[in-house]
Amino acid sequence: MRISLCNDSKYGTSSRSTGRPSRFPKSFSISGIQKCFAPKKTYLFLIMVTWNDESEVLVYKSLKQGSLP
Repeated sequence: MRISLCNDSKYGTSSRSTGRPSRFPKSFSISGIQKCFAPKKTYLFLIMVTWNDESEVLVYKSLKQGSLP
């Protein structure tokens, strides 16, 4: 059984109809590293994601896996 994660109209057609989502990441690049001090000292990676429709999203990801400050 296949579960579709892309049924929202802003992401294009659902993966059920084509077998793959119509919107997918095209490239990733690390734009920088930022030091934060609140609530404690931590570092963030700034990752730029470019999608196949040429839109871009800037993602902040901490060095700790699974958490953001």
